[in-house]
Amino acid sequence: MFRQRAIFRVPQCRSTLIHSPFAVNRHLFTGIPQQEVEAPRSKYDRSESKKADDIVWNPCNIQMIPDKLYEQVFIDTFRQKLYPPEIIDKCKEHLEAHSLWDQSVKPVIPINLKIPTLEGEDINDHFRNVALQQTFVYKKLMDAIANSKIPPQPKEWKFTGGWTKYLPNGLTEKVQFPEEDAMIFDVEVCVNAGNAPTLACALTPNGWYSWCSDTLVIEETAVDEQEAKLGLKDLVPLETHRGEYSIPRDRLKEKIVIGHNVSYDRARIKEQYFLKGTKTRFMDTMSLHIAVSGITSYQRALKLTAKSGINSLGPSQMKKLGLESTILEWNDQSSLNNLADVYKLYCDEELTKSSRDIFVKGTLDDIRDQFQSLVSYCANDVEATKRVFSHLLPLYHERFPHPVTLAGMLEMGTTYLPINSRWLDYISQSEGVFNACEMEIKAILMQKAEEALELLKDERYKDDPWLWNLDWKIPKKRKSKTQSTLDETPSFPAWYRKLLYKENDSDYLPGPAKISTSMQLVPKILRLTWFGFPLHYSRKGGWGFLVSSSEENLLPASKEEIDGLSSAEDGTDETPDQSAFPYTKWMELWTKAKERLLKTHSANKETGKQSVTDLANSELRNKSEQSAEEILDFIRGLETLSSSGLWSKGKRKKKADIVSIECSPHPKCLFVPLPHKDGPNNRVGNPLAKDFLAKIEEGILASADDNDFANKVVRISLIV
Repeated sequence: MFRQRAIFRVPQCRSTLIHSPFAVNRHLFTGIPQQEVEAPRSKYDRSESKKADDIVWNPCNIQMIPDKLYEQVFIDTFRQKLYPPEIIDKCKEHLEAHSLWDQSVKPVIPINLKIPTLEGEDINDHFRNVALQQTFVYKKLMDAIANSKIPPQPKEWKFTGGWTKYLPNGLTEKVQFPEEDAMIFDVEVCVNAGNAPTLACALTPNGWYSWCSDTLVIEETAVDEQEAKLGLKDLVPLETHRGEYSIPRDRLKEKIVIGHNVSYDRARIKEQYFLKGTKTRFMDTMSLHIAVSGITSYQRALKLTAKSGINSLGPSQMKKLGLESTILEWNDQSSLNNLADVYKLYCDEELTKSSRDIFVKGTLDDIRDQFQSLVSYCANDVEATKRVFSHLLPLYHERFPHPVTLAGMLEMGTTYLPINSRWLDYISQSEGVFNACEMEIKAILMQKAEEALELLKDERYKDDPWLWNLDWKIPKKRKSKTQSTLDETPSFPAWYRKLLYKENDSDYLPGPAKISTSMQLVPKILRLTWFGFPLHYSRKGGWGFLVSSSEENLLPASKEEIDGLSSAEDGTDETPDQSAFPYTKWMELWTKAKERLLKTHSANKETGKQSVTDLANSELRNKSEQSAEEILDFIRGLETLSSSGLWSKGKRKKKADIVSIECSPHPKCLFVPLPHKDGPNNRVGNPLAKDFLAKIEEGILASADDNDFANKVVRISLIV
């Protein structure tokens, strides 16, 4: 039995180990003046167990390991029972921020466990020694290939199935797999031919290797037939002969495979699907780069913006645009994660990637026609990865000298998803759940569309900050072609008619059944908000929200800047008449949302003078750390590179402010675009897309409706 059908579900390598903030060294507070702080009494009834008296609690009401286990792990040390009050207060503040303080605790009954003898004098020595044992051979192999020279590429690549070894004298040799224990490796896949590998290159300290799939070399097998029969024989072998499905003992040894985003390559290696694991480990140069010189999501947005021209601006131009002169000081110290940018950062050379399009858009025939140049393209990527690895490895060892970090990185690169014959049942059931969720979403959206249609009566839609600019025009009734009487079929607004099937459609369904979450009107009928502020769509700015231009640190629009704005918004489902914007009703919602933020931070005497940005920034304290960082990225982006220039102080930044005004439906409002994952110069096309799932979970993106239907759509979006 093999780990087959999980072929492309191999998780990516991670760069570093994750450490708990409470994994504190037992000797951390030695020598600090301490006073006894009594541990809070647990809400657990300790009389429930005979062994309850053996349970040890720290002052934060967290269960600790029992004394007998403590004596084995922390040899010749006493359990600390006195803690400085400031440490307890800090822990309490942290736990309260995550709603974890003073919670009911169900303890684990202590177990008398005899653990193996430690490999060293204490627990620190034990982990260091074990990690050194696990990584010694792999580190030696990595150091050797990092310090090796790159031989010239072959003048001609062999177009033959399987592996070919290129000797220094120019001759070639057909081999079952690369003979060396360390290699730089890269796989290329013809996307239009399926998921199986098409060709590959490997570089070892002794020379070059190339691999071609039988499908590429033998033109008899149809692509769809080959994909249907995809199996281990179609994958790249690194340790076994053709027809072997286990590694002989004499060949079972430590090997290291290095690549950029190497999990993609690993998913196409034959031996990684054997039930009995191998000793081959993988090192990812992308993960090394992220660990050494990685960037945050905020910096990534700035990087992408820098690519579009910000990076070339001088200090005076940066100041004119309202950008801080220091925001890109780190720009030359890091890069995006793709191989071309990483290679440019560490090797200061350009890497041509244009040939990649042939693998993405071309066919197997295209690859056969350009075989020599495409194998050279693959080899160039291998060579670039080798150069990057040679630069990165010393930096990684310097930044993360502890062997446990390296051991963890190597171990996390061996994960896989084991499956059995019920895998297809799981896929089928998952599809069923997905389809059920989609049907539920459609039913809710159809109901919300019907509710929106009711606003046509007495033209109530004119007072709705979301629905006011949908196309509410109703066609005039006309005579039937076959009869002289007027057509008595119901008349609906233009936006609603687009949701209806025609009666002669093959997939006809009654009602507004064409509706889907990808439609532009859906966020409107769901009445979506961002931090409580109604969303607004602009053709030029995409999705965003509106803020009052009367904020203390904002400047109102001039008449000249507003002239001609009525022609800027001419979407198919929107009316260009900006004078129809229900400003009064919107202002009520704006005020309500702002008051909610004010109420949250009423303890701050300066709150009344804070802008919306300051209030939103303060609200981060009530969010998880990960979400807080993401929202803070958004706010920083608005204050620096956002094209709206909304919260820039001082003199008006004409170009930036005009963009904000042009996207606004009213002169007393300014438009703020929602944060885009690729930077503030990109517009958001759908706030219900997967990029906003974290914002949905945190309640930042939600529905203003009191009923739960709209929010249910948002929650189901997390699943589908």
